[in-house]
Amino acid sequence: DHGDDSQVIMIGAHLDSVFEGPGIEDNTSGSSAILELALQFKKHGWDSEEILKNKIRFAWWAAEE
Repeated sequence: DHGDDSQVIMIGAHLDSVFEGPGIEDNTSGSSAILELALQFKKHGWDSEEILKNKIRFAWWAAEE
């Protein structure tokens, strides 16, 4: 729980799908990119208080935009 609460970087993707489009391609790529980004933050120590100046929040939305 590091970073400045008044400076938030929001990273998100949606999990839903619509009849007009293949949701597995769109939604899976966004969701997996967020997970990979979080893993890379942890792997490279970017989640440390010394490096992380802003609060980062990861979010997944369940409704179509």
